[in-house]
Amino acid sequence: RTGSKNKELNFSDELLRKLLQQRKAARFLLGQSRKKQNIEAWYFPGSSDKNALVIGGVHGTELSGIEVAKTLIEKLAGGIQSHYHVIIIPCLFADNASVARNNPIEIGSVANIGRYSFSTAADPNRQMPSPGEPFDESETIDHLGREIEKENRLLLKLINVFKPERIASIHGIRDLKYAGIYAD
Repeated sequence: RTGSKNKELNFSDELLRKLLQQRKAARFLLGQSRKKQNIEAWYFPGSSDKNALVIGGVHGTELSGIEVAKTLIEKLAGGIQSHYHVIIIPCLFADNASVARNNPIEIGSVANIGRYSFSTAADPNRQMPSPGEPFDESETIDHLGREIEKENRLLLKLINVFKPERIASIHGIRDLKYAGIYAD
């Protein structure tokens, strides 16, 4: 498929290996959301053999995290050289971000419209395999027996293939006294 400016590549193990070998910046589609919105990702080669992953838009209400990820893409596309090979997913849960954008009066409120995909969804941060266990693509439940949403399954597949040494998940926050960088 061809995008408006860039050739869009669909994610696969083979594509990722090719990107790492070619060491050229590229935009690719990680996949599509439940509502068929594209989940785009950007690859930027680094100067080392180490990999890093940056994720924005885990919670749809945290639009500032999406903007931070997009700014990082602009900086790297502008020629800033990274030590790590970097993949940036500016908006993992595109459907949820669309809901938040369509309800601007609620952004920053405790209503959290757009934070979750549906009323009984587990927090997207918590839909992961059991600690210490690898992700199995055929498994669709997390360590507590809840559904792992499609977007997180795509993310976990990417992590399995890319094997990043560092992962940064960019979020937004209502109260600045709690802002910061945290290791988990």
